[in-house]
Amino acid sequence: MAGICGDVSHFNLDLVKEIVVANSSKMTNAKVNDKVKFDEKIKGRNAVTTDRIVQVLITGADFKVDEIVEGLKKGLNFQES
Repeated sequence: MAGICGDVSHFNLDLVKEIVVANSSKMTNAKVNDKVKFDEKIKGRNAVTTDRIVQVLITGADFKVDEIVEGLKKGLNFQES
């Protein structure tokens, strides 16, 4: 699972880990990066490095995606528009 959100102060990694562990068979890694390099490996194009945009990466197995999404919406107070 991977995602991007705005400000690192708005992201609670501990809560995300708790939700994912409860809704998967094995979470192996979870990390948040606030400086991300996107390199498409296209000749003649430079990589794009971002800051103040947070990339979230969670690895594991047997994710119950619907339950994780609902838990994140509730726990992180996401608002859908």
